[in-house]
Amino acid sequence: MQRREGGSEVYLPDDVSLIRSQNVYNDGFKRDGLAYIDDRHAKELQNVIVEDGDVLLNITGDSVARVCQAPNDVLPARVNQHVAIIRPRKDVLDSRYLRYFLVNSIMQQHMLALAAVGATRNALTKGMIEAFEVPTPPLSEQRAIAHILGTLDNKIELAKEMREAQRCGEDLGLSDDELAFYDALEVNDSAVKVLGDDALRTIARELVESVRRNVTIDWTLRESARAKLRTLVKRILRKYGYPPDKQEKATQTVLEQAELIAKDWAE
Repeated sequence: MQRREGGSEVYLPDDVSLIRSQNVYNDGFKRDGLAYIDDRHAKELQNVIVEDGDVLLNITGDSVARVCQAPNDVLPARVNQHVAIIRPRKDVLDSRYLRYFLVNSIMQQHMLALAAVGATRNALTKGMIEAFEVPTPPLSEQRAIAHILGTLDNKIELAKEMREAQRCGEDLGLSDDELAFYDALEVNDSAVKVLGDDALRTIARELVESVRRNVTIDWTLRESARAKLRTLVKRILRKYGYPPDKQEKATQTVLEQAELIAKDWAE
């Protein structure tokens, strides 16, 4: 259900996602601006229920022809009038393969040309979509193609995240190791943000220094060594006023990060 408080929307856990054109991009689903509707309104949109793996296509306006797949974690969901749901027959067409076909440059140009014909506003009609000619190799081949393209997408996304992390570390004046511990502090949590970047940077640097001084080659195998590090981490968090209810999770995450990067430190 949905209620208003102070003029703003407050959404409860049983709300249904309403996917709009601003959520649909060729490089994937964007959660920014994702809207929600209550059960009553969702029942009024029973003809536009989104299922896992559905292909979503923007059919009007400046974003016409943008396409992606609906991620499972936004379900249950509906779409508004600017987004079409394409649900291929599973025994004929793989939905991931279809999404990659629709996003390729030639098909994008074709859809944009269709949308621009005979209307004051760009639009793709149901008839246009049903007339798309999609190559249909055997399903095994479709899935193999989709897997290869998905792997490339993942590598591109990973490279993008690494570049963003590097820029973030440079902006904050942190080394790679310090940035790893900085991220472990849940810096996007509102209760943590109040500490400010200066305090969080100081915590990250002190954590790196303290952990580096106390790791040994076999520290992950010795409970006494792990217990000592856990105590040191908690002491540093308390020292700088880190939220008490967040300390246990942050400590565990810091130790997990230490296991990943401290092999190069141990002597």
